[in-house]
Amino acid sequence: MRRRNRAGNGSSRKARSSGVGWAGSLAAVLALWASGAVLASGDEFRHSLWTIPSIGTLTVLLDRVSAFFLFIAAVVVLASSVFSAAYMKRYAGHYSLAAFNGWYLVLCAAIVWILIEGDVFGFLLAWEAMSISSYMLVNFEHEREGTSQAGYLMLAMGEAGFIAVAIVFLLLAVRAGSWQFSELKAAAIGLGPVSRWIIFLLSFFGLV
Repeated sequence: MRRRNRAGNGSSRKARSSGVGWAGSLAAVLALWASGAVLASGDEFRHSLWTIPSIGTLTVLLDRVSAFFLFIAAVVVLASSVFSAAYMKRYAGHYSLAAFNGWYLVLCAAIVWILIEGDVFGFLLAWEAMSISSYMLVNFEHEREGTSQAGYLMLAMGEAGFIAVAIVFLLLAVRAGSWQFSELKAAAIGLGPVSRWIIFLLSFFGLV
């Protein structure tokens, strides 16, 4: 009876460790297909999600520029998912693989969301999701010395970048009167030298 329980637990742990590989790989393949189709055809995909009062309509946009970065991100996600399926087996029985799988998929979804988001509000939501999920993944081995400190450092860097990018978007949104990236791009053309430098420095330190 004990042997059966151990065998059942072992197979369950293997399934959990390989779950992130299957789910991440499937998501990566779908992203590769979508980005590859846009890169090959040159067509632009735009879809409105829902409208939030006083903020505007949340939209997703996939053009050749975002498709190029999405393709690169999908290749990285595919490779990391395949690697994680075997690597995470060593943590079975010590840490929650279900939690790791969940936060890993949240991170992958947030990265994709950032690349295809067409408005400021959705972009900032995705950025926050990326920061939190990154912190949870870095802090996964919380029993190891120094892991928690590294996790807090990662979270602090993510929040600092969030604040810097949010200030940039706020400055441009006030001038454009809209939260859509297309409107912000048009509004940035008429900025003065000082405003351009401020926005450039905030964007540089926020994104880097």
